[in-house]
Amino acid sequence: MPVTISNILTVIRFILVPVFLLFFFSASPVLQFFATIAFITGAITDHYDGKLARRRQEITEFGKFADPLADKFLTLSAFFAIWIREDFGKWSMLVLFYIMVIFLRDFGITFLRMWALAKKNPVITSIWGKLKTTFQLIALIFALVYFNARDVLPLLGWKYPIFQDQIFLPIVHFLILISAGMTAFSGLLYLRTSSFEKPSLNTK
Repeated sequence: MPVTISNILTVIRFILVPVFLLFFFSASPVLQFFATIAFITGAITDHYDGKLARRRQEITEFGKFADPLADKFLTLSAFFAIWIREDFGKWSMLVLFYIMVIFLRDFGITFLRMWALAKKNPVITSIWGKLKTTFQLIALIFALVYFNARDVLPLLGWKYPIFQDQIFLPIVHFLILISAGMTAFSGLLYLRTSSFEKPSLNTK
């Protein structure tokens, strides 16, 4: 692996995945708060590693391969972790279905991109691909921050009746639904366009 700032950020994102999961499933609300910090840190590295690689002209084969994988591992681990830990009640199987849609689209397109890279035809990232990532991060960060507010604030003596699962889990459910819809739509656009035939340096 070429040692560049962008590649280091990508590796950090891989490392943050088990750190996030370990803290998220901890019995300690404080460690669960640090899980949210770890996830947001990973999202920040995702935003900057590609930009730095292009700005510093440090695009590498490792970065093209590892960067999208790190993105998917981070977001999908968070989606599945939320579904496993939280009780969505009657919406549980629907939420799992949405997450599976995200999983199949993201890894399917990722492997198509790797195939395209092997054929020397890098994939262009459309505005829809960026939007689906944005919607995923909004859903995940909203959910994680809510869980922290629900579980950590009472430890500080701050009790707000509004922070209840009956109110916020349906919102989380709706945000995951929107994320799945946007993810599926952007995947269909990739398959219907000729973007695999156009050169690009963007590896998102």
